[in-house]
Amino acid sequence: MATAWIKYLDSKPSLNQAVAITASPGLRSVGVLALEYLISKLNAKLFAELYSAHFPVMYETSPSYSTHPRVYGYIGVLIDSGSIKIPSVKFYLYDNIVLVKGYQANFHGQWEAAEETVNLLYDIGVKRIIALAAYGVEGDPVCIAAVREDLIKEFSSKYMLNVSYSGPLMGFTGLVLGEAYIKNMDALCLLSRTTPNPEDPEDPDPKSAQILTGKVLEILSLNIDLSDFIDIVSHKLSYNPY
Repeated sequence: MATAWIKYLDSKPSLNQAVAITASPGLRSVGVLALEYLISKLNAKLFAELYSAHFPVMYETSPSYSTHPRVYGYIGVLIDSGSIKIPSVKFYLYDNIVLVKGYQANFHGQWEAAEETVNLLYDIGVKRIIALAAYGVEGDPVCIAAVREDLIKEFSSKYMLNVSYSGPLMGFTGLVLGEAYIKNMDALCLLSRTTPNPEDPEDPDPKSAQILTGKVLEILSLNIDLSDFIDIVSHKLSYNPY
């Protein structure tokens, strides 16, 4: 029985060779801060949401992307200044770019949420998925991982991106890459270097997020002045996944 479902808020897009940019709450909130900035600056339009019976409103694990099969989290909604908000994966559209703001499911819903996300992207015409994340070891300011060697070679040649990280990529973002691999879609991950905070692994690192955003803009050939980055993301510096 399916426990995840999609609601279209606008007409279903029909795209051609589109690119999807995705991130979710993760290490130092780097990827999701970069994504939030892009959504704001591009004035991207929310067109769909993915809901799941496995999206907690409160987590029993920390960080949120580190799950356990015996820990489900607390299910419910968030009331914010009188407004009711439901946990969801959010899909935005700008031109031929889809921006996907992920949400961390509990252990039992992670694969399904990632699978439904990639199915939607594939169905509307996305050709390539670029995931945004962070890594906490010595290496380049931004490094790359990909589902195929030819993608690593392509991005290394064009954008001076190298492989600097080996290890797990947990949660929604990692599983989206895994689902893209299963579907034979082009998929890669840009990881920005950060300093882990063991006491609060999701404590935002806006400087690392700004560096990551600059690389994304280069890849997408978008000319955006990043001087307002901190101001734009400042309301997310105590990160709230909603």
